[in-house]
Amino acid sequence: MNGLPDALALPGEANLIEQKLIALVRRAAAAMPHAASANHAPLDLTISVRLDPAKDWHPVAPHTPLLRQVQDALEERAVALDAFQYGRVYCYRSRSAWCAEAVPPRPSAVFAGYSSTGVPVWQDLHQYLLDNGDTRVDALFATPPRVLSRNTLGRDLKHAMLSLCGKTSRSYNILGQVVAGYFPAPASDDPRDTMAVTVQIVECRGLHGLFRLELNIIGVAPDGVAASTLYDYGALPALERACRPVERELKRIEALVQQLPRQAPPAERSRLLGGIPALLTRLAGLLEQDAVQAVRRTRHAVQRRADARPVQCAAEDLRSAPDERILWDNVHHTFIVRGPRARVHVFSADARHVTSFSLRLDQIQRRLRTRMWRPATSDETARFRSGFEAVMNRAAGS
Repeated sequence: MNGLPDALALPGEANLIEQKLIALVRRAAAAMPHAASANHAPLDLTISVRLDPAKDWHPVAPHTPLLRQVQDALEERAVALDAFQYGRVYCYRSRSAWCAEAVPPRPSAVFAGYSSTGVPVWQDLHQYLLDNGDTRVDALFATPPRVLSRNTLGRDLKHAMLSLCGKTSRSYNILGQVVAGYFPAPASDDPRDTMAVTVQIVECRGLHGLFRLELNIIGVAPDGVAASTLYDYGALPALERACRPVERELKRIEALVQQLPRQAPPAERSRLLGGIPALLTRLAGLLEQDAVQAVRRTRHAVQRRADARPVQCAAEDLRSAPDERILWDNVHHTFIVRGPRARVHVFSADARHVTSFSLRLDQIQRRLRTRMWRPATSDETARFRSGFEAVMNRAAGS
């Protein structure tokens, strides 16, 4: 009977520990605002404690402290809510990549780093270069203008951040970036229509902490189309030529890191990621080299190559296309129009032409099968056609 009072006390003691654990999670979340979210999905918290009954239930090494487990769970929750959004920078203050600060406010802007509270800071490219001591800025405005680039390591972009605001988070960890510009805006003959781009190498985490390396293309064209959309559809060829080999190398490094055993020392992971600075330098050099070659080509030659693609057929193909040949791109939030002879035209959500290219039937079917594309609804199609005619009427009246 001596053990009965203790047994009767167990439920109350367990309840007290549960309440203390909840309080610990609450305080840990308050200290990690980047790991919280406006999304109120529940947190499934599993605590693992390995104890040895032969040693009076003392923890068995290696033992992960309780606080570390709680912090890891909060961090994984932030990742599960997807901190990485292609074409956007994660904002640690709003705990989202969908706030207004997550994208450049104008075509000339590049990512300049985080504020102390984790808000993305944007600057015009020429001002960013000046602030970083680049003496070549005048070349941006010469005749002909020169494309300039600059690479920066992630630690320099986050130096102003407070640790509690996400400085050490790996939900969206910028390892480094290259800013470049000014590029001629696609689908514009006005030399004043230019844009800058920010290309980031980002370490992020998938579900269950899966390590990922992503190349994030960030920017906005004068007509409001995201640089990531233009890049994916081949409308920024200079950027594509420079970035494709870098993307392949990143995936190689990613695979090597993912293959490391869990007990591998941190130095091994650091060794594999040690090539990132050289990769950034290479990317910056490729962008400037390609731009120098492009300057030697006349605008007429560039236009001739553009005319070799089915751009001039976009309006005619849209007007003659039956509704079933109008699709919606779930990834880039654009309309796709399938024309004859393998022609494909891309329009922004507000019906402005983005780019045109040729695509084989099997490539189209793959995009439909993977749900990257889907048939547009009748309401979407009607709004799209009406919006396109409004765009054309404004252009005719200007």
